[in-house]
Amino acid sequence: MSDGQFRDWSVQKYNSKWEFERCSGLKMFNECRKDYVTTYVKKVRRAATPSMILGTLVHSALLEDATNYVACDSAKTTGKYKDLALENPGKYVVSSKVANQIDSMVIAVREHPKASQLLNDRGFTEKSMTWTDDDTGLSLKCRLDRITSDVGIVDIKTSASPSKKEWGYQVKKYGYDLQCAMYSWGVTEAVGQPSRFDFIVIGSAPPYLVRVTHLPQVVVGSSRHRLSVILRELAACKESGVYLVQKDETESTETEMPSSYYWEHGITGVA
Repeated sequence: MSDGQFRDWSVQKYNSKWEFERCSGLKMFNECRKDYVTTYVKKVRRAATPSMILGTLVHSALLEDATNYVACDSAKTTGKYKDLALENPGKYVVSSKVANQIDSMVIAVREHPKASQLLNDRGFTEKSMTWTDDDTGLSLKCRLDRITSDVGIVDIKTSASPSKKEWGYQVKKYGYDLQCAMYSWGVTEAVGQPSRFDFIVIGSAPPYLVRVTHLPQVVVGSSRHRLSVILRELAACKESGVYLVQKDETESTETEMPSSYYWEHGITGVA
């Protein structure tokens, strides 16, 4: 029997629920178990990068209609900067360049017919979900940017290169295929098969291109299988208490080149 359910959790409460595995943790476990142990076992959080902060502020502006930042071009060591930070607790202090960048990205989305429709459709914003993987017994969670009334999932991504070709590389690099599969799985456990999963991809530089795109179903299916493999490996590690070191952490391994490299350089006979 499915135990999937929506949770009325704030983002702070969601992040505090360490007993639930999240997609970013599963991706980290798959890529580097040492990083997983540091972040999710020892619970040592990494500092947010500028790109992560940009994404957070764009999300807040689009999903909450909130301006969670103030602009200041003074150095962090100046009294002006420190006073502004004290006067605006909970907000990021960013440069006027970054503030203008955020404003331009938000305007671009709101002027895009399909993207604005997805954000304005009836539904719920920033909803947390939990469910259990029947195969391993692991508790799972995800936090949806948007879920529409017809069970459509919407996820916002910022990108330095949002073109159609470059986006495919980013899906692979950042594991957005696994995210799509996991979020779709969670929604299915709670309310049934989602009608769609759309990414709203926002360019972070002029002309601030906006694209609405979805992954091929064969990719989602393959990613769902990969999730099951990752979960089984993680469950085994949790049961034994030993997070095995991956081969590429102890030995020199051969670099995996993209197939396009061999094609562009006329190299044949490579599997």
